[in-house]
Amino acid sequence: MQAIDEALERWTRAGVLDQPTAERIRLFEASRERPAGLRWQVLLALIFGAILLASGVTLFVAAHWDELSPAARFIVVMGMLVVLHVGGLLARPRFDRLAIALHGVGTIAAGAAVALVGQIFNVQEHWPAGVLLWALCALAGWALLGDQVQQTMSLLLLPAWIICEWSARTDGYRGSELWSSA
Repeated sequence: MQAIDEALERWTRAGVLDQPTAERIRLFEASRERPAGLRWQVLLALIFGAILLASGVTLFVAAHWDELSPAARFIVVMGMLVVLHVGGLLARPRFDRLAIALHGVGTIAAGAAVALVGQIFNVQEHWPAGVLLWALCALAGWALLGDQVQQTMSLLLLPAWIICEWSARTDGYRGSELWSSA
């Protein structure tokens, strides 16, 4: 609508249109039916595409993991994060929903990166801390991007971290086997 207003203003100043005609054109253009935008099929394709992309990256890395040196593993893990988030940044101006999907897969990959980097460098195991780091990645994504995918992951991962921490801390206490078997 802004492009039409600018064109009408320019044509009115040039004397091609008079003011009442320009107003009638504005009213006509405002009353026209707008395209619906993203239909449910496109959203469904983006959701399934994001799931398939995440699965494909995971399967590719898993298939070649044993063949890679620790340095190559680290480069693959960090490269995966960079490619997904840079792809999201590049897609944002033209297709916002694709950018949201790519950043969502990037945040999921951040959880895998936390676990894989811990494995690569034989970091002491306290897996609730890994869930916390993943939750912090999701929170950073929510703060920076403000989209619903990052919000959903943040709101799922924070309670997951609390439950994981509780489970790890109560391990060995009486009745803890009831809690950890769930």
